Amino acid sequence: NRVTLVGNIASDVRIHEYSEDGIIVNFTLATNKMRKNREGELVQETDWHRIKAFKTKRALPYYETKVRKGATALIEGSIRYGSYTDKEGNERNVAEIVASEYAMRRAKIRKLTPSSFIYL
Repeated sequence: NRVTLVGNIASDVRIHEYSEDGIIVNFTLATNKMRKNREGELVQETDWHRIKAFKTKRALPYYETKVRKGATALIEGSIRYGSYTDKEGNERNVAEIVASEYAMRRAKIRKLTPSSFIYL
């Protein structure tokens, strides 16, 4: 499966080591869409996506300094489904995007094009 998302980073980036040379990068991405409500008015809806990326430690300085809450990002990856048990003992289902490609928006611009992003 494959998914491409363009949105704004909506959480602080969390970085964890998983091996001698590997890190896991986690954050939330918000994407917006417009739709008409029952009254015919345009309303904006926001979807929240859990993003996970497996990177080498060479990428650590970039993620620590450049990937910030509020920044616009393009994410390509696959959807992975899982579950966990919360503190109350309830099983919760989750979906996350495992990022294979990631790009940050270069600067404030009006129209998004492939050249609008810095690819990592």
